[in-house]
Amino acid sequence: MRQKTIKIARTVGLMLGMLVLVGWFFSLKLTPNVGITEGSPLPEGTTQPQLIIVNDDALMLAPNGALYRWGGKSTTTKTPGAIKPDLRFRKTAMHHGAILAVHEDDTIWGWGNNSFLIPNNPDIAPQEARRLFPDTGFIDISMSNRHALALKEDGTIWSWGKNENGQMGTGRNPDSNEPSPASSEIPLQIGSETDWTSIHASSTLSYGIKQDGRILRWGKRPVVGSGPGTSPRWTPIQTLIEQRQFALIQHLSQQTGKRSRQLLDLTKVRKR
Repeated sequence: MRQKTIKIARTVGLMLGMLVLVGWFFSLKLTPNVGITEGSPLPEGTTQPQLIIVNDDALMLAPNGALYRWGGKSTTTKTPGAIKPDLRFRKTAMHHGAILAVHEDDTIWGWGNNSFLIPNNPDIAPQEARRLFPDTGFIDISMSNRHALALKEDGTIWSWGKNENGQMGTGRNPDSNEPSPASSEIPLQIGSETDWTSIHASSTLSYGIKQDGRILRWGKRPVVGSGPGTSPRWTPIQTLIEQRQFALIQHLSQQTGKRSRQLLDLTKVRKR
């Protein structure tokens, strides 16, 4: 009887401890320019929030357009803290310490160590946020470790970075059957279409959604497990992935890192 009573007491104690922990967790909120405080609401605003996790590095875009970051090797904090607190953004992307973001004035900003995507400036430290290009009108951004995609309000897609597998989508050199250009430090428009609505960059692949719901891809699908790779596609082609599956892929890729990026490379999903 005594042992049973002890067991029940331990169980009740464990449950109470878990309730306290859960309550504490949900009471932790973010305040602008500071980080976590207890019992404060999220900063208000009209920006659609984003949460991006790459390995153990987390980045959040709050409703007021502020960015918060925690975890990872590039920061020492284990709780969300505001970064670049004087700046406000509409969209953001992150990959292994490098961050790209669409500023509230619809320009592209970047910081971190990735010379493929963030052109070197000898007068500015890599961790200092800066406007990367003179172009305006951007509304969305996506990046891998080697290339980036940006969507403009006019429905055009732009890309820059490395292009060894055609992931920029800018075509090929007809004489050498190589991608053209091999790389670019400035955004180049993909085709002339103005009906793109969504983008996603993944390792050596890129995806885009058209207004009519069609999903196109370009680049090269690498070998995943024992499966075969694919030949490079220099310009967008239609895929069999349905739009709801694309949304799931975007979510998985943002949440988990390398394993999700491998899932994203499984491009041929058959309709049932």
